[in-house]
Amino acid sequence: MTIFPIFTSVCVFGVIFTVARIRVSKKDEANQRAFWDREDEANAVRAKDISNLPYIQIPLDYLPIGISNDPTLKECEEKIRLLSDKKILNLSGYSNTDLKLMYGAGNINILSECDDNFAELSQLIIKWAKALDDLGFEDEAISVLEYGIGWGSDISANFTMLGELYCRTGEFSRVDELIETAKSLNSPSKDIIINALNAL
Repeated sequence: MTIFPIFTSVCVFGVIFTVARIRVSKKDEANQRAFWDREDEANAVRAKDISNLPYIQIPLDYLPIGISNDPTLKECEEKIRLLSDKKILNLSGYSNTDLKLMYGAGNINILSECDDNFAELSQLIIKWAKALDDLGFEDEAISVLEYGIGWGSDISANFTMLGELYCRTGEFSRVDELIETAKSLNSPSKDIIINALNAL
């Protein structure tokens, strides 16, 4: 007697599953079409002048270079010098399609290189600041991390390390300023950074 209700339930579930799968499939197809239509549009955009973009400058005279013969510091300083001769752009939050639509397909390789330089600089700042802090150069580590925040680094370690140093040196009000800066980020890590700073 219980076979028919079970059979009916299985049939209903099967129909619902099939309908849902068809809907998802159609949505995926629509999304793919929209993506490729946008990509085709982006590839047709002619190259624009990118000479006036907000390229990041590395102020070698401002940064704490030459304060120690520590090998890690020397390595970081040498890499910073090499990067100072390259074009660097913070393009976080933009896809290649976005960039081609904004500046033309002919500029995508240059822009990608600028973005790679930005990623390298962002990671280097963390390594450099940690090495400075490990050697007891707190103020210098702060200046390096502040430089990273100044040009828009969205790496959580840049914020949390700086926040910890502010707390250690008794500059608690500056943690609040750091939180306000984090709120303006256009980054997936924004909430993680804010939560980490609030926990200090």
